[in-house]
Amino acid sequence: MGIHVALDCAHGATSSLATHLFADLEADISSMGSSPDGLNINDGVGSTHPEKLAAFVVEREAHIGLAFDGDGDRLIAVDENGKIVDGDQIMFISNYNTTGDGLLTAIQLVNIMKVTKKRLSELAAEMVVYPQRLVNIRVTDKHAVTQNEKVANVIAEVEAELAGNGRVL
Repeated sequence: MGIHVALDCAHGATSSLATHLFADLEADISSMGSSPDGLNINDGVGSTHPEKLAAFVVEREAHIGLAFDGDGDRLIAVDENGKIVDGDQIMFISNYNTTGDGLLTAIQLVNIMKVTKKRLSELAAEMVVYPQRLVNIRVTDKHAVTQNEKVANVIAEVEAELAGNGRVL
């Protein structure tokens, strides 16, 4: 499967390396955000603006879009339909082979597509996404809150209700 990769390098550190790297992997490449001038890093492009890459992927009919941040340690992926594939889905697809490096994660993702001969949307769809709820509560003394009997009882009740199928942080 010849893979067409759309790259958004955020006018940053991956601007020349990513293009050469994916060319060496025999990918067809379309790129944006690859003209750093020292002042335009992350300026309206890159992983903080994935909607631009999503439109670019659809326009160029790419199989996958990869957006990096300025220093290249963060990656946002976009499937062939312009849908953003989040970090949880990327970890699932990579089978928890995490690296903490955006460029290496991108290579692994494209390699998985080549080996499985599946589109990114197909791989991402294999993960069941469960509802999540994050509630942050500001407190002045975190230690006192964790030692509070009422709070401890509520946490114990919720953990019992979850029965190992969730967690309280």
